[in-house]
Amino acid sequence: MQASSSVLGWKAKKATQVAQSLFQGGHITYIRCDNPVISPEGQRALKTYVKANFPKSYASTKLPDYSNKKAKLEHECIRPTDLNSVVNLPPDESKLYEMIKARFVAAGMSPATYDSVTIDISIGPHPFKAQGSTQTFDGYLKVWTFTKRADTTLPAVTEETVLQQRDLFSEKKETRPPSRYKGASLIEALDKLGIGKPSTMNSILEVLETREYIQYDKQIIVPTDLGKRLNDFLYEYFLNILDYSFTARVESEQDQVMSGKLQYRQTISDFYQYLKKEIKEASLKIGADKKDAESTTLVCPTCDDNLLVKKLNRKDNSFFYSCSGYQDKSCMATFSIGEDDQPVQNRIKREILQECPKKGCSGSLIKRMNKQTQELFYACSNWRKEDGNCRVTATEDGSIKIPKRLKKHGKCQSCKKGDMVERTSKAGTNFIACNRFPACKTTKSL
Repeated sequence: MQASSSVLGWKAKKATQVAQSLFQGGHITYIRCDNPVISPEGQRALKTYVKANFPKSYASTKLPDYSNKKAKLEHECIRPTDLNSVVNLPPDESKLYEMIKARFVAAGMSPATYDSVTIDISIGPHPFKAQGSTQTFDGYLKVWTFTKRADTTLPAVTEETVLQQRDLFSEKKETRPPSRYKGASLIEALDKLGIGKPSTMNSILEVLETREYIQYDKQIIVPTDLGKRLNDFLYEYFLNILDYSFTARVESEQDQVMSGKLQYRQTISDFYQYLKKEIKEASLKIGADKKDAESTTLVCPTCDDNLLVKKLNRKDNSFFYSCSGYQDKSCMATFSIGEDDQPVQNRIKREILQECPKKGCSGSLIKRMNKQTQELFYACSNWRKEDGNCRVTATEDGSIKIPKRLKKHGKCQSCKKGDMVERTSKAGTNFIACNRFPACKTTKSL
């Protein structure tokens, strides 16, 4: 399945979906397996096919030995179920099937051979070298045509040949960072580290892309800003768990549980206790760091009294400043973060329709949005005050709705502050509840 990325240029998700269709159609063997070993039945079919379709020199005398390779051994390698069948498939399925078939048949064929030539050239004290190679026998490349290797032909020379200098130039090169991974190269790198199984890595890449931790740029995996922040967070607080050796050790222990060398309950208990300890330590550190990171020494430009707090907007993953008076509703100002971490214009401008028309209410009708219907409306800013919320609203066009005066049924015996008023449930039944809801959630039946 790794080859589908490098050869066909497919993402892991597409390769898995197409392979699943081929498996369900009975054209290939089980796909969620990374075992490279060919079953005895498959070996017999492969030898028969190569012998019948190619000259004797193309038949391999011995199949590759992968017995020491770490793999799921419940199933054999991915191969065609019948090499001699003629299948009529949709374009994508046909491409993947032909690639799987070619790779399987190539495993039973002789290697390609090349003539290699090296010319050592002396120019004063400076030695130069030219290398060339020419294919003398195509071997398995007769069927595996998905990768090309061009011949490099050198001119015929002898030790006495005098070469003419046509050009001489120097080229400055600097050390470059490692290239970004592609799907196939990442799976190969993880496999070498002993992390995961190629049969499950496709789903890992799919989850990372779905959660917008990574994105693809012409098959190259590029981390998003969210992915970078997540990586920095995990590296800061869960370094021991992120360590390659930890993951490889856990997977090795799981394999030993499957083989009966370790006890399941004891292994899981040891893992859980270690994980619990790491999470507890990280939680304490996160709590301390979060408190320090949120507080600032900047004074709120709106109230000129409280300090600003740095917060994260989880909708767009951007940071902003909020007045610390937000907690007691003394100041609701928010600001974007400008250059030099200074607060700039109000991030949220509250649109006010008018002062609340309810007698004795000091609030204002502020524009809001219904989260369920996405409809805009106006509501009194005092709707959550503990001394009795105000339920005055207005439609988007400014039509004010003042609710009917609620019938009181005495003081609330729970909070001792609110009044018990009559209300109607969604089912249409009447009941009484404290008018300080949601601060007080006392209710009674009528």
